[in-house]
Amino acid sequence: MHGNGIRSIFICLAITLCSMPALARDRGVTVGIRGGPHDLTQQGAQAGAPGDSCAFCHTPHFAGGEGPLWNIVTPDLAYRTYESQRGELAAGQPDGSSKLCLSCHDGQVAPTLRRVANDAAAGASMRPPTGQALGPDLSNDHPVSVVYGAGVSATRAGLVPAATAPSGLGGSIAADLLDRNGKLQCTSCHDAHSNGLGKFLVITAKDDILCRTCHNMREFPLSAHAPGKVFGQSLGCATCHTSHNAAPGTALLRDREPLTCGPCHKAQFTAMATAVSRHGSSSPLGRTETRRMTCSTCHDPHVVRAAVAYDRRILTDPRDTTVVPNLINSDDTPYNVMVLPEPAAQSSPTYCLLCHDGSWPGATNILAEVRNPGIRASEFALKATNLHFSHTSWMKGDKIGCSYCHDAHGSQGPLGVRRGALLYPWLNIREFPYQSRRSCSSSDPANKCH
Repeated sequence: MHGNGIRSIFICLAITLCSMPALARDRGVTVGIRGGPHDLTQQGAQAGAPGDSCAFCHTPHFAGGEGPLWNIVTPDLAYRTYESQRGELAAGQPDGSSKLCLSCHDGQVAPTLRRVANDAAAGASMRPPTGQALGPDLSNDHPVSVVYGAGVSATRAGLVPAATAPSGLGGSIAADLLDRNGKLQCTSCHDAHSNGLGKFLVITAKDDILCRTCHNMREFPLSAHAPGKVFGQSLGCATCHTSHNAAPGTALLRDREPLTCGPCHKAQFTAMATAVSRHGSSSPLGRTETRRMTCSTCHDPHVVRAAVAYDRRILTDPRDTTVVPNLINSDDTPYNVMVLPEPAAQSSPTYCLLCHDGSWPGATNILAEVRNPGIRASEFALKATNLHFSHTSWMKGDKIGCSYCHDAHGSQGPLGVRRGALLYPWLNIREFPYQSRRSCSSSDPANKCH
């Protein structure tokens, strides 16, 4: 082999080894570009570098200071970045290896190569493969260039401790998946030099191994949403979530709520989508929805209890904005009267009053009515009698729970009742305002009414 050929081999080898981040060398994966999706020579003689797979990203001469012998001029572009729904995490502008990946994958401007093979002129340009561009809006993509979560953001995301939790690659998450500044980057999940697992992943996505390396959602393996628990289906993170191109303003969901939940929970989805009175609606196309009523306001899908009656599995405290919401005590959780009328009549109204106590914008302060017969915020009254107070305190010695009369997911509204009452169809109100006990129907499931 002549001298120029040997020199070319050593240059290419040096570029490859230098350009590999330490985490890639420690992963034990097969490193190789040639013949894979990142071998852009397969696209044709782009950038004047046919046959040279390394030259599209690296150059032995005239490299920039952004990365290891980096050949691409990184664009000066401001990105819209990820912000969590509750505001505990807001990603800054991409840096480090993520900025290098985006020099092609932002898809905005054809990147400029400083120098290409065979001493071709600098300034040649090329474009990323079709369909591989994320665009300048990264708000619907998994956050990058962020310090691995701590405090509130780590608690909410269920993040395991990076310094001690194993990565599955031989070391800890901090050692194998984060950069030298402790930040999560594109290279935490992807290795540009190896596509053996598909999508250039560093850890297999099968059985949620990749996601759950960092995200240890409490009790999820025991929940009804865990793989294989729902109708024999193998559900997993990707059933509801996606790391790229998620629905705007969501926790990386494939669609907004309740559309994500609707395919499985059809009855509840139909009620929320079509009812005259209802809790919530489809989430807006906003960046955050901290006070918008959605399914996840009251339900935590990661801790659905498989062994508990289905209407008491997953209610959480909707006001809990600082820590992972805890499941509400089952004694305070409403039953659905259409399924279990007796427990619904006797269940405590405490859960509904978490919002209907004057603390939630737009929610009527029912707690005031329950405690004080002189207050009638909802106008549910018979002359001077506060009916909410009397029904929850006096009727036959039983405290009638909210869920006995109200369907939280939605109702078409009985005849003559004001919108927003969320009343069950069997509760047919003949007169409004109320004139007497005969105003109410007597067809209630547990015969608790008139």
